[in-house]
This record gives sequence, C-alpha cells and structure tokens, in this order.
Amino acid sequence: MRHRSLLLVVLGNLGCAQAGAGEGADAPGGGDRADARSADAGGLVDAGTADAPRAIDAPSAIDAPSPVDAGLPAGPYDTCAQAPDVTASAMAAGGVTLMGDTSAYANDVQPGAGCTGFDNDGPDAVFALTLPAGKMVTATVTPTGWDAAVEIIQPCALTPTCLAGMDVGFSGDAETATYTTSSSMTLFVVVDSWVATAKGPYAITIQVQ
Repeated sequence: MRHRSLLLVVLGNLGCAQAGAGEGADAPGGGDRADARSADAGGLVDAGTADAPRAIDAPSAIDAPSPVDAGLPAGPYDTCAQAPDVTASAMAAGGVTLMGDTSAYANDVQPGAGCTGFDNDGPDAVFALTLPAGKMVTATVTPTGWDAAVEIIQPCALTPTCLAGMDVGFSGDAETATYTTSSSMTLFVVVDSWVATAKGPYAITIQVQ
C-alpha cells in the first residue's frame, strides 16, 4: 500500500515536471516576441530620430532684398528744385533704388528728340548727382504698367543738354542709360516718358562706379 502511494506521488511529480517543462518551452517564444517588439520599437525610435526632417534654415539677412534707401526724402521728385542728392547712396555697393509715381507730376524736363528718339514730353521725376571726373553713372528705370524713358542731363532745365538717354522698350520694360563723367560736375537723372499720358509707378536704381 505504501509502495502504491509512493508510486502515485512519483508519477504526480513527473506530470508536474513535464507540465513545467512545457511552460518553460513556451517562455522563450514569448521572450522572443517581447524582444522583437522591443527591437521594432527601438527601430521606430531610431528611424524617427534619423529620418526626422531638418528644420529649414531661416533666410539670412544677406539674402533679404535691399530696402529703398531710408535716408532719402520720400518725394515728390517732380521738379529740379525737388531733386534729392543721391550721390552718397549711389556710390555705395549696389547703388540706390527709389520708388515713385509720376502720375501727378508735370513735364519739367524735355531734352530734344535726339536724346531717346522721342520728344519725351511726359511727366518726369528728377534726381541729382555731384561727381568727380571718371565716374560711370548707370541709371535703370522699371515702370509698372506704362512706357518709361530715362535720361541723364545737365543742367536741370526744361531744355537741357542730354548726356545719355534710352527709350527702346514698351510698357513695363526697363530702360537703362549710362554716362561716364569727363570732369567734375553735377548731373541729373530723369525718369521721363514719350507722351503726356504715359505715367505711373516706377522703381529707379542709380549706381556710380
């Protein structure tokens, strides 16, 4: 009887041992899945860190467009008496750019037709430069929605001497005139037009080199 009881105990222990072994066999599998999830999670974290888009660099001040020179009067630039002296600004790197509008201006400067090929009796804006000999003036006017001309003259008067002028484009086209001084002088850059009805907003860049 004691032997039978002992046998039952031994068999019971063997069954428990086998069951424990079976559970232990499942454990590595569960551990593998847990490790795989940890590995995947780590991969996702790493991927997110590596693949995160870089912040776009903010544009530097050097790339920003140059503003209109704040040191110059805002206008009007209608008459010879109102012409601002842009010498210092025009001699800086890149020159000076000014904005204006000839819509309410009068025809104060009208060189002969030989200056640009037209009478240029439209309203005009005037800018002054005082320069030594050997300086090259480049003046470019860009009109908005109208046909402009540009002139470099001396003196500032209704019928001046034309030193240089250009009017070859059409509505909205930029016009550029260039003149190199042969002596010390005060000269004037004029935004003009070929007819009284051609007028409006413009930008002019004047550079001295």
